[in-house]
Amino acid sequence: MELKNLPHDISSFLGRDAELADIARAIDQNRLVTISGAGGVGKTRLALKVAESKVGLHRDGVWLIELASVSHGSSVPDAVARVLDLREEASISLVDTLKREVAKREMLLVFDNCEHVLEACAVLIETLLKSAPGLRVLATSREPLGISGEFSRSLQPLNGAEGAALFEERAQQLMPDFVLSNSETETIAAIVTRLDGMPLAIELAAARSLMMSLTDILSGLDDRFRLLSRGSRGALEHQKTLEASVAWSYDLLDPTEQELAQRLSILHGFTLAAAEALALGHKGGSVLDSLSRLVEKSLVQVDRSGTEPRFRFLETVRQYLLARLRENGALDETRTLHLRHFLDLSETLAPRLALSDGPLCLAQLEAELGNLEDALGVAEVAEDKSNLLRLVVALSLFFELRGHFSFGWRWYKRALAAHPDQTALRARTLWAAAHVSFYGGRYPESVAYANQSHETALAVDDKWAVARALNTIGVLQSLATPILARETLLQSVAIGRDIGDDWAVADGLKMVTVAWYFLHDNAGAQDAMAELEAAGSALESRFFLAWHQAMVGYFARDAGDLVAAAKALQLSLDHSHYVGDPSTGGFSEAWSAALDADFGNIDRARTRLLRLLDTAAVSGSDLAVPEALFALAQIELGEGNPTTVLKLIGNHVTELREAGVPVWAAQLAVVQAAAHCELGELDLAEAALTEAETMIAPLKHPLVEGMVHFEQARITLAKESDAKAEDWLHKAIEVQFSAGLRPGLLRTLDSLAALLVDRGRIAEAVRILSVTAAERVRIGLVPTKSDTAAATLLVTQAQRLIGDAEFESLRAEAAKTDVDKIVEYVSRARGKRGRPITGWQSLTPTERRAVSLVIEGLTNPQIAERMFIARGTVKIHLAHVFDKLDVSSRTQLTAKAITEGFATV
Repeated sequence: MELKNLPHDISSFLGRDAELADIARAIDQNRLVTISGAGGVGKTRLALKVAESKVGLHRDGVWLIELASVSHGSSVPDAVARVLDLREEASISLVDTLKREVAKREMLLVFDNCEHVLEACAVLIETLLKSAPGLRVLATSREPLGISGEFSRSLQPLNGAEGAALFEERAQQLMPDFVLSNSETETIAAIVTRLDGMPLAIELAAARSLMMSLTDILSGLDDRFRLLSRGSRGALEHQKTLEASVAWSYDLLDPTEQELAQRLSILHGFTLAAAEALALGHKGGSVLDSLSRLVEKSLVQVDRSGTEPRFRFLETVRQYLLARLRENGALDETRTLHLRHFLDLSETLAPRLALSDGPLCLAQLEAELGNLEDALGVAEVAEDKSNLLRLVVALSLFFELRGHFSFGWRWYKRALAAHPDQTALRARTLWAAAHVSFYGGRYPESVAYANQSHETALAVDDKWAVARALNTIGVLQSLATPILARETLLQSVAIGRDIGDDWAVADGLKMVTVAWYFLHDNAGAQDAMAELEAAGSALESRFFLAWHQAMVGYFARDAGDLVAAAKALQLSLDHSHYVGDPSTGGFSEAWSAALDADFGNIDRARTRLLRLLDTAAVSGSDLAVPEALFALAQIELGEGNPTTVLKLIGNHVTELREAGVPVWAAQLAVVQAAAHCELGELDLAEAALTEAETMIAPLKHPLVEGMVHFEQARITLAKESDAKAEDWLHKAIEVQFSAGLRPGLLRTLDSLAALLVDRGRIAEAVRILSVTAAERVRIGLVPTKSDTAAATLLVTQAQRLIGDAEFESLRAEAAKTDVDKIVEYVSRARGKRGRPITGWQSLTPTERRAVSLVIEGLTNPQIAERMFIARGTVKIHLAHVFDKLDVSSRTQLTAKAITEGFATV
């Protein structure tokens, strides 16, 4: 990604070589440089040229903050946050967020057009500079900011030669064969002189050369100056000249072009569609033709760098036109058309935001954010508040997916306060407020809004709002009561299907998988995951497919299929980045980073997780923080850093418990207990485990339950109670094996092997260690530093106790088995009468009896009759025998029994 957002040059940059060098040098020597000067003197163009020359010299980039569309000083921090892709955090002011985040970066920020919000800009820039030593600021304003440390350069008009060169080039862009005679060169010099070298005025005058002679242009300026000579004596001459130039160009438009230009001046940049919407009843032919003429006359700038052309007025021109629109009494009518267009646009795009072209739709709305805010403001003061509610409902997924949580939440509060009547529209607005509040981490507000939405929707019989309210209620329930959540979410899905609401169906299915995730039930989740994949594929929605792949990767890692997990999580990240979904992207990043650690890439894993934790609040990935903390804490524990683990977890267990998310709180509590145990703080470890067990008890969460049993074994062993420790380990094995939690199971088996070595049961321990080591190699799992050290010590100890020959023999024997069989073996082998995995001693009494009857020559039906069991049971027993003795037929079994002296029963 390019570390800049500077616009593409749409025309060449002429003159100003000395000023360019001076400002570039000044920004190297000073942290704040302001280019001041009259409107139209070329401050913006010069600042952008300087900024472009600095690209690549600042580690975190060069970023343009355009302030022309900012109406109020209070919105200046929002403008900065949008450019830096930062979100407002709950309970933290946006300025504090900016201070913290910018302090981490080395960058150049360009604040353009500060004059109308000068005080707010000055305060924010000074605050940021004090907080961020790596920050430099280049500002443009009609007057200096007036703050400490500011280097201000007043930009003067172009000199005669530079002004003439600018006029000639712009004229040649319109007429490639434009060639000047000596007399015309003198006329251009006179035009430049009359325009006081103001670049904007020169460009506007040059635009007239397509239709007027140079002499007529000069005469027109004479008339205009005489008209303005009766204006304000206090105005700067440059400002008079600029207004004269704009007014003169405006007066040369025909009436229909004037009317169109006035109407379009209300827009903060616009598309052709917006122009057509505001030009209702335009009498000058097609709007495109009229707009093209405005572009040709240099009144409208066009940027073709995006997917569709985007137009804008220079701010000086826009302000002039806006004043004419107000004078003509057409401002209110135009605002009404403006609101109608952006409401229609938002409602048209809303159903598509999570579909295949969602990213393009989201980008379209993002480009119109200034216009959308204006539309919201117009709707708020209108007598009929319904348009305000319709607009905030339509923008709900935009606010979620682009992370505009606090911005949206403020507008929901205002909209609901403005429309207290119990209507379907209010029910929908309440849902939207609940939805955005949830993703913004405002859980209490989300609960209140969701319940109010459901009650209101039922009262007015609006199934659309009922389905969506149930969706958010179900999401919130999944945090603590996932079984109940599934029922609520399935109701939402059913209603969505009934009314044809594709989003309610797909998102409901997505949230059903979330409920299974909070139960950590891989088998149970499979049907819901398949349904989600089908729905996402049918809608061609990478948004829903991103979460599906995240779930595939999450459960695959638990099952020990690390390669499949890595593939799925990378696909989820690709989808999330394409869509711009910070929530799913955060979870996938956390789980993918944890996989890095599984593969032994500890430094990379740690870096990714620390970065995620550092940026989560301002990137919209807050929901993934508990999983990121869990993964990082486990890594630090494995690296032998228990003190770091405790500092990392801090108060998060308490905060998550109080927020009503027991699973995440319990996960961290278990790791906290493990850290305390490592430090010998056994009472604290036991207290943390008790808390985790209490929180997780109603959910039967196998991941946490298995970890709790494992840590209880370690604590018990630390208290020199190995018999009880073995019981806890077997409980952990039972849970982990049943749930298919492979990596955790391998670690528990290793701990059991260590216990068996201490008891002198070396052969059993070596078999276990050999199988777990082979399984790690098979799945690509690299043990942690702590586990590797423990295993190495254990193997060395076992090898010393039984000798190399027997050790290698046991390892060779273990090579014939797998993890499932070793679990069966250790379950059978509890206590002193344990049996080996293979060989005659591994057979159960029933299996030995069946072998005896085979040797006698009995068939399966005869054996079943003799042993009083079913024929199928005989077949199962013999299959186990064949496996344990490494034979494949009755003949081989009989021969092996005779050769090795098997004693019949």
